[in-house]
Amino acid sequence: MINHRVLVTAGASGIGREIARAFAAAGSQVFVVDIDANGLTILARETPGVQTAVCDMSSRADIERMVPAAVKALVGLGALVNNASISGPTVSVEQMDPDE
Repeated sequence: MINHRVLVTAGASGIGREIARAFAAAGSQVFVVDIDANGLTILARETPGVQTAVCDMSSRADIERMVPAAVKALVGLGALVNNASISGPTVSVEQMDPDE
């Protein structure tokens, strides 16, 4: 049994949801965020033990509120699955402006 503390972004549907379910099935504590409140409600109902919160990953303020909340809810953080993405500039992480 794995006992990780995992944060999954964009996890209300698709690949993110299946990643969250896989970690939960393996015994991990999972905190899932997404902009889709209805999808998060369904995920939490179908996957016992998964905690969820609405977060717009394009909003720096949302992220700055969400990360400490996730760490508190999980009592630590062992892994991040940053599944959220958008089409945009293709530059290295070091060159990317966080607000973009």
